[in-house]
Amino acid sequence: MSLSKRLERFSLPLLVKELLEQSARRRTYVVRIAYSGLLFLFCMLFLFGRMSSLGTGPLDRLGIGRLIYQDLVGLQFAGIYLFLPAIASGAFAHEKEQNTLGLLFLTRLGPWTIVWEKLLSRLIPMACLLLCSLPLIAFSYSLGGLETGSLFTGVWLLTVTMWLISTITIACSAYSHNTTMALLLSYCVIGVVTFGIPAVDYILLGESLTHFANSLDQASNAAGFGRGIYSYVLLFPCAPFIHFQLLIQGQQLWGEWTAFYAGLPCLAMGFLSLLFARFFVLRRAFVTPGNLMLGGLRRIDSLFQRLNRVAGRGILVFQEDKSTPDLSPIAWRETHKRALGQYRYLLRVLLLLTIPAILVSVLIIIRESITVPPYQSSISIVVPILWLASTLLIAITSAGLVSGERSRQTIDVLLAAPLQGRQIILEKMAGIRRMIWILSLPLLGCILLEAYWRESLQFVMARYNSPGSFHGKFFWLEYLVAALSMLWIYPRLTAWLALWIGLKTKSAARASLVTIIAFVALCIGPVLVFVSIIEVLIRPGYEWTRESGIMMLIQFSPLGLLLQSEFDNLREFSRVPYLPIFANCVWYIAIWMLIEQHVLRSADQLLGRSAIRK
Repeated sequence: MSLSKRLERFSLPLLVKELLEQSARRRTYVVRIAYSGLLFLFCMLFLFGRMSSLGTGPLDRLGIGRLIYQDLVGLQFAGIYLFLPAIASGAFAHEKEQNTLGLLFLTRLGPWTIVWEKLLSRLIPMACLLLCSLPLIAFSYSLGGLETGSLFTGVWLLTVTMWLISTITIACSAYSHNTTMALLLSYCVIGVVTFGIPAVDYILLGESLTHFANSLDQASNAAGFGRGIYSYVLLFPCAPFIHFQLLIQGQQLWGEWTAFYAGLPCLAMGFLSLLFARFFVLRRAFVTPGNLMLGGLRRIDSLFQRLNRVAGRGILVFQEDKSTPDLSPIAWRETHKRALGQYRYLLRVLLLLTIPAILVSVLIIIRESITVPPYQSSISIVVPILWLASTLLIAITSAGLVSGERSRQTIDVLLAAPLQGRQIILEKMAGIRRMIWILSLPLLGCILLEAYWRESLQFVMARYNSPGSFHGKFFWLEYLVAALSMLWIYPRLTAWLALWIGLKTKSAARASLVTIIAFVALCIGPVLVFVSIIEVLIRPGYEWTRESGIMMLIQFSPLGLLLQSEFDNLREFSRVPYLPIFANCVWYIAIWMLIEQHVLRSADQLLGRSAIRK
């Protein structure tokens, strides 16, 4: 075999094609600029916050490079977990939507070659985003306090995290038949694999695994083997962010080798995910498009029917809806042919979501009530987790309503219906409205349970225990007003914002990525603006107290109001807490209404057809 033919084996034609297509898209460079800008802005704010607590002399601020590097790598971890699934979820799912995956099998490329080149085509763009932080790494290293071993520890753990997340997403994309399903499945699997053990340990076990790891550290230290070499690696195998925090804080001996061991489970899980991708890429290449959630609900429904015949004598609370699509055909299709359609399925979903959420909250209350003094730090984590899961589900599903029709090439059939664009949009949102109600009920149950727990105990948070002040005292009415207003406004705002983005994009993968970016900007944007003004322009190191009224401005952010209502007292920074709540509601209701009216008014143009003349 000649040398040229041997080199043809390593030409990587599919990878070259993918990278050329990405380089020709404008959004590739827009995403890089936005990612780099946010990264530099966050690091600037963290830098000002770190420096404000130090002296004013130029030498007083030397040695904080480790802290800046710790913040930087934490932001990079968040970027990988949030954006990499959206980047990689369309690797195979988008090909299935376009009916072009079969063409790849007609080439000389084998299944393993296709999987590897698809994986590299998603890893390289994310690696380019991570390389944008090189100037910041150099700057943090120049401040001192950062050893070379710690520097390579962060790079190694970020690399294995990127490998783990990308391989899991590639496997989910090979299994799924569309991009929306691939993205949702990726987030679910990543959440279970990466955050499952740490979340269960913190929320339900009260950090029992962490205490057990510390005891192993102490035992190994007493035996002369060093401390923290293997314990956290064994107990938290796929959580590199935990290992990085321990290593950067100097809590483990043999740091570089411990980081290497911490990355091995992630590498093994990544190779296992690639095996699943190779297994599914052929077997599910031409799978008939279906609804995985609807199939699961039908199996659960058959189980409930058998239990009903045994225990309930066959009595049906909800009769099966046998209506026909007479007046609202698109709404009928969205509510009868989708996962969240018939009322009996909605009841099943409600039970499956509400019972575990309430059960976890009750277990947390039982565990924390036996502590002295009682506290509620873990139960306050449950509501933000439910918020994150519900918002991602609503946003991704809404973004794929119309962009998914374009990817499946069924948009022309939809537009052929003798309906105005406004009516088409409203009927397409019928299923989303039902989803919002279903997802709101578990949140409502946890909010009411948390309000009862906090009001009944009148706990005092550890850092605010000054008698006679507003700090630490819980005001249940203010908490309920803030929580219920967010519960009513934010899901609907998220749905219409995601729908608007999906109408302006051509593919579901792009719509999902842009929606996540817009959602992050909506939550963090107000915080960045106000904190930048305070820290940079007005007075660096300014003391944020309730008398200053500064933290009232941060409540304009959905994230700011949520975190302050859950973890702090709304009166901590304002003696009139209803004022920022009211301002937040008015502001985001106005944004919601403006987006909704714009979408409905320009529905025909956004859908891709000329306006229907009256």
